[in-house]
Amino acid sequence: MTAKRVGLFFLSLWVTFLIGAALYGSWKQPQTQGQLSLYQTDLVLEATAWHPPSSDQVELKIQLLGKDPLQQAYKQYQMVRDSIQKSLPSEAAEADPRQTPTDPPGLRSQDLLDRLSIRLGILAAVRHDQIAARQAWQTVRDAPYTSEVHRQNLALVESLEQTWQSPSSLSAAAEPLLRQALSGWFRDQTLQQLFEQTDQPEALAALQRDRQTRGEAALWRLGLVVGTPALGSLLGLALLVGWSLQQYRRKFQGDPSPADSPNQAQAETSALGVAVPWDLDTVWTTMLIWFFAFFAVSLAVPVGIQALAGLATTATARGQALLALANYSGLMLVGLGIIIYATRPYIGSFFQWLPLTVQGRWILWGVGGYFAALPLVLLISLINRQLLSDQGGGNPLLEIILQSNDGWTWLVLLGMVSVLAPAFEEMVFRGFVLTSLSRFFPAWGAVGLSAALFAIAHLNVADFLPLLVLGTVLGTIYIQSRNLAASILLHSLWNGASLLSLLFLGNGSA
Repeated sequence: MTAKRVGLFFLSLWVTFLIGAALYGSWKQPQTQGQLSLYQTDLVLEATAWHPPSSDQVELKIQLLGKDPLQQAYKQYQMVRDSIQKSLPSEAAEADPRQTPTDPPGLRSQDLLDRLSIRLGILAAVRHDQIAARQAWQTVRDAPYTSEVHRQNLALVESLEQTWQSPSSLSAAAEPLLRQALSGWFRDQTLQQLFEQTDQPEALAALQRDRQTRGEAALWRLGLVVGTPALGSLLGLALLVGWSLQQYRRKFQGDPSPADSPNQAQAETSALGVAVPWDLDTVWTTMLIWFFAFFAVSLAVPVGIQALAGLATTATARGQALLALANYSGLMLVGLGIIIYATRPYIGSFFQWLPLTVQGRWILWGVGGYFAALPLVLLISLINRQLLSDQGGGNPLLEIILQSNDGWTWLVLLGMVSVLAPAFEEMVFRGFVLTSLSRFFPAWGAVGLSAALFAIAHLNVADFLPLLVLGTVLGTIYIQSRNLAASILLHSLWNGASLLSLLFLGNGSA
Protein backbone atom coordinates (compact mmCIF):
# COMPACT_ATOMS: atom_id res chain seq x y z
CA MET A 1 0.00 0.00 0.00
CA THR A 2 1.47 3.35 -1.06
CA ALA A 3 1.82 6.36 1.20
CA LYS A 4 -0.98 8.05 -0.73
CA ARG A 5 -3.33 5.14 -0.05
CA VAL A 6 -2.47 5.18 3.64
CA GLY A 7 -3.08 8.92 3.80
CA LEU A 8 -6.43 8.58 2.04
CA PHE A 9 -7.42 5.77 4.39
CA PHE A 10 -6.82 7.89 7.49
CA LEU A 11 -8.40 10.93 5.85
CA SER A 12 -11.47 8.81 5.11
CA LEU A 13 -11.68 7.77 8.75
CA TRP A 14 -11.28 11.35 9.94
CA VAL A 15 -13.89 12.78 7.56
CA THR A 16 -16.29 9.96 8.47
CA PHE A 17 -15.79 10.77 12.14
CA LEU A 18 -16.40 14.49 11.58
CA ILE A 19 -19.57 13.84 9.59
CA GLY A 20 -20.81 11.31 12.13
CA ALA A 21 -20.12 13.67 15.04
CA ALA A 22 -21.95 16.52 13.30
CA LEU A 23 -24.97 14.34 12.53
CA TYR A 24 -25.02 12.96 16.07
CA GLY A 25 -24.85 16.49 17.45
CA SER A 26 -27.81 17.52 15.31
CA TRP A 27 -29.73 14.44 16.45
CA LYS A 28 -29.42 15.62 20.07
CA GLN A 29 -30.99 18.96 19.18
CA PRO A 30 -34.72 19.66 18.83
CA GLN A 31 -36.01 19.93 15.28
CA THR A 32 -36.01 23.48 13.96
CA GLN A 33 -39.18 22.56 12.08
CA GLY A 34 -41.03 22.27 15.39
CA GLN A 35 -40.02 25.79 16.39
CA LEU A 36 -40.78 26.99 12.86
CA SER A 37 -44.32 25.67 13.17
CA LEU A 38 -44.85 28.00 16.14
CA TYR A 39 -44.53 31.01 13.84
CA GLN A 40 -47.42 29.65 11.82
CA THR A 41 -49.28 28.99 15.08
CA ASP A 42 -48.75 32.64 16.04
CA LEU A 43 -50.24 33.71 12.70
CA VAL A 44 -53.29 31.54 13.41
CA LEU A 45 -53.66 33.08 16.87
CA GLU A 46 -53.42 36.62 15.51
CA ALA A 47 -55.98 35.81 12.82
CA THR A 48 -58.48 34.75 15.52
CA ALA A 49 -58.93 38.44 16.37
CA TRP A 50 -60.61 39.02 13.00
CA HIS A 51 -64.40 39.09 13.27
CA PRO A 52 -66.06 38.33 9.90
CA PRO A 53 -68.61 40.95 8.80
CA SER A 54 -71.03 38.28 7.51
CA SER A 55 -72.18 34.86 8.67
CA ASP A 56 -70.91 33.24 5.45
CA GLN A 57 -67.35 34.21 6.34
CA VAL A 58 -67.64 32.73 9.82
CA GLU A 59 -67.59 29.23 8.36
CA LEU A 60 -64.59 30.18 6.20
CA LYS A 61 -62.74 31.37 9.31
CA ILE A 62 -63.47 28.08 11.08
CA GLN A 63 -62.20 26.10 8.09
CA LEU A 64 -58.96 28.10 7.97
CA LEU A 65 -58.23 28.32 11.70
CA GLY A 66 -59.96 25.24 13.10
CA LYS A 67 -62.75 24.93 15.66
CA ASP A 68 -60.50 25.50 18.69
CA PRO A 69 -57.29 27.27 17.61
CA LEU A 70 -56.37 28.10 21.22
CA GLN A 71 -56.31 24.46 22.23
CA GLN A 72 -54.26 23.52 19.16
CA ALA A 73 -51.82 26.35 19.87
CA TYR A 74 -51.48 25.26 23.50
CA LYS A 75 -50.68 21.68 22.43
CA GLN A 76 -48.18 22.90 19.84
CA TYR A 77 -46.33 25.15 22.29
CA GLN A 78 -46.33 22.42 24.93
CA MET A 79 -44.90 19.87 22.50
CA VAL A 80 -42.08 22.17 21.35
CA ARG A 81 -41.27 23.23 24.92
CA ASP A 82 -41.06 19.61 26.07
CA SER A 83 -38.80 18.78 23.13
CA ILE A 84 -36.40 21.62 23.95
CA GLN A 85 -36.48 20.76 27.65
CA LYS A 86 -35.28 17.24 26.84
CA SER A 87 -32.38 18.63 24.81
CA LEU A 88 -31.00 20.80 27.62
CA PRO A 89 -27.69 19.59 29.09
CA SER A 90 -28.25 17.01 31.80
CA GLU A 91 -26.03 18.89 34.19
CA ALA A 92 -28.44 21.83 34.10
CA ALA A 93 -30.57 20.19 36.76
CA GLU A 94 -27.65 20.26 39.19
CA ALA A 95 -26.32 23.70 38.28
CA ASP A 96 -26.09 26.52 40.79
CA PRO A 97 -28.98 28.92 40.02
CA ARG A 98 -26.66 31.86 40.62
CA GLN A 99 -24.11 30.62 38.13
CA THR A 100 -23.98 31.95 34.57
CA PRO A 101 -23.35 29.08 32.12
CA THR A 102 -20.25 29.05 29.98
CA ASP A 103 -21.98 27.06 27.27
CA PRO A 104 -23.75 29.55 24.92
CA PRO A 105 -25.91 26.89 23.22
CA GLY A 106 -27.19 25.76 26.61
CA LEU A 107 -27.93 29.34 27.60
CA ARG A 108 -29.75 30.02 24.32
CA SER A 109 -31.84 26.89 24.81
CA GLN A 110 -32.75 28.00 28.33
CA ASP A 111 -33.72 31.48 27.12
CA LEU A 112 -35.87 29.92 24.40
CA LEU A 113 -37.44 27.62 26.98
CA ASP A 114 -38.27 30.65 29.13
CA ARG A 115 -39.96 32.41 26.22
CA LEU A 116 -42.01 29.34 25.40
CA SER A 117 -43.04 28.90 29.04
CA ILE A 118 -44.14 32.53 29.23
CA ARG A 119 -46.28 32.17 26.12
CA LEU A 120 -47.64 28.83 27.29
CA GLY A 121 -48.74 30.50 30.52
CA ILE A 122 -50.55 33.25 28.61
CA LEU A 123 -52.34 30.65 26.49
CA ALA A 124 -53.42 28.83 29.64
CA ALA A 125 -54.59 32.07 31.27
CA VAL A 126 -56.69 33.01 28.23
CA ARG A 127 -58.24 29.54 28.38
CA HIS A 128 -59.09 30.26 32.06
CA ASP A 129 -56.70 27.60 33.35
CA GLN A 130 -54.93 29.58 36.06
CA ILE A 131 -53.26 26.51 37.57
CA ALA A 132 -51.56 25.63 34.26
CA ALA A 133 -50.58 29.29 33.81
CA ARG A 134 -48.90 29.41 37.24
CA GLN A 135 -47.10 26.15 36.55
CA ALA A 136 -45.77 27.40 33.21
CA TRP A 137 -44.53 30.67 34.68
CA GLN A 138 -43.02 28.87 37.67
CA THR A 139 -40.69 26.98 35.34
CA VAL A 140 -39.12 30.33 34.45
CA ARG A 141 -38.38 30.95 38.13
CA ASP A 142 -36.97 27.44 38.49
CA ALA A 143 -34.49 27.80 35.62
CA PRO A 144 -30.99 26.58 36.62
CA TYR A 145 -29.22 29.43 34.79
CA THR A 146 -29.23 33.15 35.36
CA SER A 147 -28.49 35.80 32.74
CA GLU A 148 -29.58 39.31 31.88
CA VAL A 149 -32.28 37.93 29.60
CA HIS A 150 -33.46 35.58 32.33
CA ARG A 151 -33.74 38.46 34.80
CA GLN A 152 -35.88 40.34 32.29
CA ASN A 153 -38.05 37.25 31.90
CA LEU A 154 -38.51 37.07 35.67
CA ALA A 155 -39.73 40.68 35.73
CA LEU A 156 -42.11 39.88 32.88
CA VAL A 157 -43.49 36.84 34.72
CA GLU A 158 -44.18 38.98 37.77
CA SER A 159 -46.12 41.51 35.67
CA LEU A 160 -48.07 38.72 33.96
CA GLU A 161 -49.08 37.18 37.27
CA GLN A 162 -50.23 40.57 38.51
CA THR A 163 -52.23 41.15 35.32
CA TRP A 164 -53.97 37.80 35.26
CA GLN A 165 -54.18 36.80 38.92
CA SER A 166 -53.83 39.86 41.18
CA PRO A 167 -54.66 43.02 39.19
CA SER A 168 -54.97 45.07 42.38
CA SER A 169 -51.18 44.89 42.82
CA LEU A 170 -50.35 46.11 39.30
CA SER A 171 -47.61 48.72 39.13
CA ALA A 172 -47.45 51.68 36.75
CA ALA A 173 -44.47 50.09 34.98
CA ALA A 174 -46.44 46.99 33.99
CA GLU A 175 -47.91 48.29 30.73
CA PRO A 176 -44.61 49.53 29.19
CA LEU A 177 -42.92 46.25 30.15
CA LEU A 178 -45.70 44.16 28.63
CA ARG A 179 -45.65 46.20 25.41
CA GLN A 180 -41.90 45.86 25.07
CA ALA A 181 -41.41 42.23 26.11
CA LEU A 182 -44.37 40.62 24.34
CA SER A 183 -45.47 40.59 20.72
CA GLY A 184 -48.38 39.66 18.48
CA TRP A 185 -51.37 37.84 19.93
CA PHE A 186 -49.67 37.36 23.31
CA ARG A 187 -49.17 41.09 23.78
CA ASP A 188 -52.69 41.88 22.61
CA GLN A 189 -54.34 39.39 24.95
CA THR A 190 -52.31 40.57 27.92
CA LEU A 191 -53.00 44.24 27.21
CA GLN A 192 -56.70 43.44 26.79
CA GLN A 193 -56.70 41.80 30.21
CA LEU A 194 -54.81 44.77 31.66
CA PHE A 195 -57.22 47.35 30.21
CA GLU A 196 -60.25 45.37 31.40
CA GLN A 197 -58.89 45.02 34.92
CA THR A 198 -57.81 48.68 35.19
CA ASP A 199 -60.99 50.07 33.59
CA GLN A 200 -59.54 51.70 30.44
CA PRO A 201 -62.44 51.48 27.92
CA GLU A 202 -60.91 53.86 25.38
CA ALA A 203 -57.60 52.02 25.29
CA LEU A 204 -59.47 48.71 25.06
CA ALA A 205 -61.58 49.93 22.12
CA ALA A 206 -58.49 51.19 20.28
CA LEU A 207 -56.74 47.87 20.87
CA GLN A 208 -59.70 45.90 19.52
CA ARG A 209 -59.85 48.03 16.36
CA ASP A 210 -56.15 47.51 15.81
CA ARG A 211 -56.49 43.76 16.41
CA GLN A 212 -59.30 43.52 13.86
CA THR A 213 -57.08 45.13 11.21
CA ARG A 214 -54.04 43.02 12.02
CA GLY A 215 -56.15 39.88 12.32
CA GLU A 216 -57.40 40.29 8.76
CA ALA A 217 -53.84 40.87 7.53
CA ALA A 218 -52.68 37.77 9.40
CA LEU A 219 -55.41 35.74 7.73
CA TRP A 220 -54.15 36.82 4.31
CA ARG A 221 -50.55 35.98 5.24
CA LEU A 222 -51.67 32.61 6.55
CA GLY A 223 -53.50 31.96 3.29
CA LEU A 224 -50.34 32.72 1.32
CA VAL A 225 -48.08 30.61 3.54
CA VAL A 226 -50.41 27.59 3.54
CA GLY A 227 -52.31 27.99 0.28
CA THR A 228 -49.43 28.70 -2.09
CA PRO A 229 -47.53 25.44 -1.39
CA ALA A 230 -50.82 23.52 -1.55
CA LEU A 231 -51.70 24.91 -4.99
CA GLY A 232 -48.12 24.43 -6.14
CA SER A 233 -48.23 20.82 -4.97
CA LEU A 234 -51.39 20.17 -6.99
CA LEU A 235 -49.69 21.56 -10.08
CA GLY A 236 -46.62 19.49 -9.26
CA LEU A 237 -48.69 16.32 -8.99
CA ALA A 238 -50.20 17.03 -12.41
CA LEU A 239 -46.72 17.51 -13.89
CA LEU A 240 -45.46 14.30 -12.27
CA VAL A 241 -48.41 12.32 -13.63
CA GLY A 242 -47.95 13.80 -17.10
CA TRP A 243 -44.21 13.12 -17.12
CA SER A 244 -44.74 9.55 -15.86
CA LEU A 245 -47.29 8.87 -18.62
CA GLN A 246 -44.86 10.25 -21.18
CA GLN A 247 -42.11 7.95 -19.92
CA TYR A 248 -44.54 5.02 -19.99
CA ARG A 249 -45.49 5.69 -23.61
CA ARG A 250 -41.85 5.96 -24.61
CA LYS A 251 -41.00 2.67 -23.01
CA PHE A 252 -44.00 0.53 -23.93
CA GLN A 253 -45.37 2.17 -27.08
CA GLY A 254 -42.23 2.37 -29.14
CA ASP A 255 -41.28 6.04 -28.70
CA PRO A 256 -37.47 5.84 -28.58
CA SER A 257 -35.48 7.70 -25.98
CA PRO A 258 -31.90 7.58 -24.72
CA ALA A 259 -33.07 5.69 -21.61
CA ASP A 260 -34.06 2.71 -23.80
CA SER A 261 -30.46 2.05 -24.80
CA PRO A 262 -29.07 -1.35 -23.72
CA ASN A 263 -26.16 0.41 -22.09
CA GLN A 264 -28.13 2.82 -19.92
CA ALA A 265 -25.16 4.32 -18.07
CA GLN A 266 -23.38 5.18 -21.30
CA ALA A 267 -26.62 6.51 -22.80
CA GLU A 268 -27.24 8.88 -19.91
CA THR A 269 -23.63 10.03 -19.91
CA SER A 270 -23.94 10.72 -23.62
CA ALA A 271 -27.19 12.58 -22.97
CA LEU A 272 -25.32 14.95 -20.69
CA GLY A 273 -22.92 15.59 -23.55
CA VAL A 274 -19.89 15.38 -21.27
CA ALA A 275 -16.88 13.06 -21.40
CA VAL A 276 -15.45 12.15 -17.99
CA PRO A 277 -11.74 11.31 -18.40
CA TRP A 278 -10.90 10.63 -14.72
CA ASP A 279 -11.48 7.47 -12.73
CA LEU A 280 -13.62 6.78 -9.67
CA ASP A 281 -10.59 7.08 -7.39
CA THR A 282 -10.21 10.73 -8.44
CA VAL A 283 -13.85 11.43 -7.55
CA TRP A 284 -13.48 9.80 -4.12
CA THR A 285 -10.21 11.60 -3.33
CA THR A 286 -11.56 14.98 -4.45
CA MET A 287 -14.72 14.72 -2.36
CA LEU A 288 -12.76 13.53 0.69
CA ILE A 289 -10.55 16.60 0.51
CA TRP A 290 -13.63 18.73 -0.21
CA PHE A 291 -15.41 17.55 2.93
CA PHE A 292 -12.27 18.00 5.03
CA ALA A 293 -11.86 21.55 3.72
CA PHE A 294 -15.56 22.15 4.38
CA PHE A 295 -15.06 21.47 8.09
CA ALA A 296 -11.79 23.42 8.23
CA VAL A 297 -13.25 26.55 6.62
CA SER A 298 -16.43 26.35 8.72
CA LEU A 299 -14.24 26.44 11.82
CA ALA A 300 -11.56 28.88 10.69
CA VAL A 301 -13.67 31.69 9.17
CA PRO A 302 -15.96 32.39 12.18
CA VAL A 303 -13.06 32.12 14.62
CA GLY A 304 -10.91 34.40 12.49
CA ILE A 305 -13.60 37.05 12.03
CA GLN A 306 -14.50 37.08 15.72
CA ALA A 307 -10.82 37.31 16.65
CA LEU A 308 -10.25 40.25 14.30
CA ALA A 309 -13.52 42.14 14.71
CA GLY A 310 -14.71 40.97 18.13
CA LEU A 311 -17.83 39.15 19.28
CA ALA A 312 -19.90 42.35 19.15
CA THR A 313 -19.86 42.37 15.35
CA THR A 314 -21.71 39.03 15.22
CA ALA A 315 -24.13 39.71 18.06
CA THR A 316 -26.80 41.28 15.83
CA ALA A 317 -28.83 39.60 13.09
CA ARG A 318 -26.99 41.61 10.44
CA GLY A 319 -23.65 40.60 11.93
CA GLN A 320 -24.64 36.94 11.93
CA ALA A 321 -25.84 37.21 8.33
CA LEU A 322 -22.54 38.78 7.23
CA LEU A 323 -20.64 36.10 9.14
CA ALA A 324 -22.67 33.42 7.35
CA LEU A 325 -21.95 35.12 4.01
CA ALA A 326 -18.21 35.28 4.73
CA ASN A 327 -18.20 31.65 5.80
CA TYR A 328 -20.09 30.52 2.71
CA SER A 329 -17.90 32.60 0.40
CA GLY A 330 -14.86 30.90 1.92
CA LEU A 331 -16.45 27.50 1.35
CA MET A 332 -17.14 28.39 -2.29
CA LEU A 333 -13.61 29.58 -3.02
CA VAL A 334 -11.93 26.63 -1.34
CA GLY A 335 -14.43 24.03 -2.57
CA LEU A 336 -14.34 25.09 -6.21
CA GLY A 337 -10.58 25.50 -5.98
CA ILE A 338 -10.20 21.86 -4.92
CA ILE A 339 -12.35 20.59 -7.80
CA ILE A 340 -10.64 22.83 -10.36
CA TYR A 341 -7.22 21.64 -9.17
CA ALA A 342 -8.26 17.98 -9.26
CA THR A 343 -9.73 18.13 -12.79
CA ARG A 344 -7.22 20.50 -14.39
CA PRO A 345 -4.82 17.75 -15.62
CA TYR A 346 -7.72 16.14 -17.52
CA ILE A 347 -9.87 18.93 -18.95
CA GLY A 348 -8.14 22.29 -18.50
CA SER A 349 -11.03 24.62 -17.63
CA PHE A 350 -13.65 23.17 -15.26
CA PHE A 351 -16.18 25.91 -16.05
CA GLN A 352 -15.95 25.34 -19.82
CA TRP A 353 -16.33 21.59 -19.22
CA LEU A 354 -19.62 22.01 -17.33
CA PRO A 355 -22.80 21.61 -19.44
CA LEU A 356 -23.97 25.11 -18.55
CA THR A 357 -25.74 27.24 -21.15
CA VAL A 358 -28.61 29.71 -21.31
CA GLN A 359 -29.92 28.17 -24.53
CA GLY A 360 -32.66 25.56 -24.78
CA ARG A 361 -35.64 24.88 -22.49
CA TRP A 362 -33.77 25.08 -19.19
CA ILE A 363 -36.27 27.61 -17.77
CA LEU A 364 -39.18 25.23 -18.36
CA TRP A 365 -37.23 22.36 -16.81
CA GLY A 366 -36.25 24.46 -13.80
CA VAL A 367 -39.72 25.85 -13.09
CA GLY A 368 -41.41 22.51 -13.79
CA GLY A 369 -38.91 20.74 -11.56
CA TYR A 370 -39.67 23.16 -8.73
CA PHE A 371 -43.39 22.38 -8.81
CA ALA A 372 -42.71 18.64 -9.19
CA ALA A 373 -40.46 18.72 -6.11
CA LEU A 374 -43.08 20.44 -3.92
CA PRO A 375 -45.46 17.50 -3.24
CA LEU A 376 -42.59 15.03 -2.94
CA VAL A 377 -40.59 17.05 -0.41
CA LEU A 378 -43.67 18.11 1.57
CA LEU A 379 -44.80 14.49 1.87
CA ILE A 380 -41.41 13.18 2.96
CA SER A 381 -41.09 16.08 5.43
CA LEU A 382 -44.33 15.02 7.13
CA ILE A 383 -43.16 11.42 7.33
CA ASN A 384 -39.71 12.52 8.47
CA ARG A 385 -41.07 14.55 11.36
CA GLN A 386 -43.10 11.59 12.61
CA LEU A 387 -40.07 9.31 12.42
CA LEU A 388 -37.71 11.66 14.27
CA SER A 389 -40.13 12.74 17.03
CA ASP A 390 -39.03 16.39 16.94
CA GLN A 391 -35.32 15.56 17.15
CA GLY A 392 -32.67 16.15 14.50
CA GLY A 393 -31.69 19.82 14.54
CA GLY A 394 -32.10 22.06 11.52
CA ASN A 395 -30.68 24.94 9.52
CA PRO A 396 -29.01 27.47 11.86
CA LEU A 397 -29.94 30.31 9.50
CA LEU A 398 -33.64 29.91 10.26
CA GLU A 399 -33.48 31.72 13.59
CA ILE A 400 -31.60 34.64 12.01
CA ILE A 401 -34.15 34.86 9.20
CA LEU A 402 -37.22 34.67 11.42
CA GLN A 403 -36.09 37.16 14.03
CA SER A 404 -34.75 39.83 11.68
CA ASN A 405 -36.72 42.77 10.31
CA ASP A 406 -33.62 44.43 8.87
CA GLY A 407 -33.71 44.95 5.10
CA TRP A 408 -29.95 44.64 4.67
CA THR A 409 -29.94 41.35 6.57
CA TRP A 410 -32.63 40.01 4.28
CA LEU A 411 -30.73 41.19 1.20
CA VAL A 412 -27.55 39.44 2.34
CA LEU A 413 -29.40 36.22 3.09
CA LEU A 414 -31.35 36.38 -0.17
CA GLY A 415 -28.15 36.73 -2.18
CA MET A 416 -26.52 33.88 -0.29
CA VAL A 417 -29.33 31.30 -0.39
CA SER A 418 -30.85 32.19 -3.78
CA VAL A 419 -27.72 32.98 -5.83
CA LEU A 420 -24.50 31.72 -4.26
CA ALA A 421 -25.77 28.47 -2.75
CA PRO A 422 -27.60 27.18 -5.86
CA ALA A 423 -24.70 27.98 -8.19
CA PHE A 424 -22.01 26.51 -5.92
CA GLU A 425 -23.89 23.40 -4.78
CA GLU A 426 -25.11 22.51 -8.26
CA MET A 427 -21.61 22.84 -9.70
CA VAL A 428 -20.31 20.48 -7.01
CA PHE A 429 -23.05 17.86 -6.59
CA ARG A 430 -24.63 17.79 -10.03
CA GLY A 431 -21.91 19.30 -12.22
CA PHE A 432 -18.96 17.35 -10.78
CA VAL A 433 -20.27 14.46 -8.66
CA LEU A 434 -23.30 13.33 -10.67
CA THR A 435 -21.60 13.78 -14.03
CA SER A 436 -18.53 11.87 -12.83
CA LEU A 437 -20.56 9.03 -11.30
CA SER A 438 -22.66 8.65 -14.47
CA ARG A 439 -19.58 7.14 -16.12
CA PHE A 440 -19.50 4.29 -13.61
CA PHE A 441 -23.15 3.85 -12.56
CA PRO A 442 -26.58 3.80 -14.21
CA ALA A 443 -28.35 7.14 -14.25
CA TRP A 444 -30.53 6.28 -11.23
CA GLY A 445 -27.45 5.22 -9.25
CA ALA A 446 -25.52 8.38 -10.09
CA VAL A 447 -28.53 10.54 -9.19
CA GLY A 448 -29.09 8.70 -5.90
CA LEU A 449 -25.45 8.81 -4.77
CA SER A 450 -25.04 12.49 -5.63
CA ALA A 451 -28.31 13.27 -3.82
CA ALA A 452 -27.10 11.38 -0.73
CA LEU A 453 -23.83 13.36 -0.66
CA PHE A 454 -25.82 16.56 -1.13
CA ALA A 455 -28.04 15.70 1.86
CA ILE A 456 -25.11 14.62 4.06
CA ALA A 457 -23.23 17.86 3.34
CA HIS A 458 -25.95 19.85 5.16
CA LEU A 459 -24.99 17.99 8.36
CA ASN A 460 -28.31 17.68 10.13
CA VAL A 461 -30.46 14.61 10.56
CA ALA A 462 -33.81 16.38 10.31
CA ASP A 463 -33.16 17.61 6.77
CA PHE A 464 -31.53 14.45 5.41
CA LEU A 465 -34.60 12.76 3.88
CA PRO A 466 -36.17 15.97 2.48
CA LEU A 467 -32.82 16.99 0.97
CA LEU A 468 -32.32 13.48 -0.40
CA VAL A 469 -35.63 13.78 -2.25
CA LEU A 470 -34.85 17.33 -3.40
CA GLY A 471 -31.39 16.23 -4.55
CA THR A 472 -32.97 13.38 -6.52
CA VAL A 473 -35.30 15.81 -8.29
CA LEU A 474 -32.39 18.18 -8.98
CA GLY A 475 -30.35 15.33 -10.44
CA THR A 476 -33.24 14.11 -12.58
CA ILE A 477 -33.85 17.59 -13.97
CA TYR A 478 -30.14 17.94 -14.72
CA ILE A 479 -30.04 14.68 -16.66
CA GLN A 480 -33.30 15.30 -18.51
CA SER A 481 -32.44 18.87 -19.49
CA ARG A 482 -28.73 18.17 -20.11
CA ASN A 483 -28.11 21.66 -18.74
CA LEU A 484 -26.81 22.64 -15.30
CA ALA A 485 -28.69 25.95 -15.60
CA ALA A 486 -31.98 24.07 -15.12
CA SER A 487 -30.99 22.57 -11.76
CA ILE A 488 -29.47 25.89 -10.64
CA LEU A 489 -32.77 27.63 -11.42
CA LEU A 490 -34.77 24.95 -9.58
CA HIS A 491 -32.47 25.21 -6.56
CA SER A 492 -32.70 29.01 -6.60
CA LEU A 493 -36.50 28.95 -6.79
CA TRP A 494 -36.66 26.47 -3.92
CA ASN A 495 -34.42 28.49 -1.63
CA GLY A 496 -36.01 31.81 -2.62
CA ALA A 497 -39.56 30.57 -2.03
CA SER A 498 -38.53 29.13 1.34
CA LEU A 499 -37.01 32.47 2.30
CA LEU A 500 -40.17 34.36 1.30
CA SER A 501 -42.37 32.02 3.35
CA LEU A 502 -40.10 32.64 6.34
CA LEU A 503 -40.45 36.38 5.73
CA PHE A 504 -44.24 36.09 5.97
CA LEU A 505 -44.01 33.92 9.08
CA GLY A 506 -41.44 36.12 10.79
CA ASN A 507 -43.36 39.33 10.16
CA GLY A 508 -46.54 37.67 11.32
CA SER A 509 -44.98 36.77 14.65
CA ALA A 510 -42.96 39.93 15.21
